[in-house]
Amino acid sequence: LGYLGEPCPDAEWLGTGDLGHFDGPFLVLHGRKKHQFITAFGRNFSPEWVEAQAQLCPAIVRIVIFGDGQPANVALIQPLPGTQFQLAEQIARLNQQLPDYARIHHWLPVALDQHPGLLTANGRPRRNEIYHHFSRQIDQCLTQGLTGESS
Repeated sequence: LGYLGEPCPDAEWLGTGDLGHFDGPFLVLHGRKKHQFITAFGRNFSPEWVEAQAQLCPAIVRIVIFGDGQPANVALIQPLPGTQFQLAEQIARLNQQLPDYARIHHWLPVALDQHPGLLTANGRPRRNEIYHHFSRQIDQCLTQGLTGESS
């Protein structure tokens, strides 16, 4: 009983690992506790929240954001074929709606579905596998300040 070795606070509580809050009678989910990261400036946030907002951009098929312990966030973006040139504009518009700690500072267009083992059977990203597969490119983005247009 309980979550991560902590005792269950009451009989109605269920440790699912989801982050969220109640808004009246509705439960609003923000993401998974295990996916939450802390930026180098101490801000905690769930990348799934930003990824959900980014999915509303017509040029983005799939996006995975990394930034745990980093001064900037790096997004690996799978663009809709033929829309790569619209990404910069759509990311800029998205960033205007986000707080500074959640903005996409650097991004790379990648075809995540072309690499075996990076997605689950139903298309969800496997964050650890994706990070290990693209760690060199992510580090390069952070050290050299690259974005999708210059890489």
